[in-house]
Amino acid sequence: LVQQRSVLVLDEATSALDPASEALLLRRLHARDDRILIAITHRMAIAGMAAYSPPMRRVSVSPVTSSSSPATR
Repeated sequence: LVQQRSVLVLDEATSALDPASEALLLRRLHARDDRILIAITHRMAIAGMAAYSPPMRRVSVSPVTSSSSPATR
């Protein structure tokens, strides 16, 4: 945030913030319309700011067994 870049990528940037700090950060980010912001998040406060949100599909995760781990192949 210190350097003035044209693209800013945030990955779960507010996950450790309390609601007041998150709101302050989001207000400041939203006030800067001179850059592209790409946010990876589970928080609806950030997702709600998006001009575009790509559709997500369900993904299943298979458990890792000892026979399928890279160390045993």
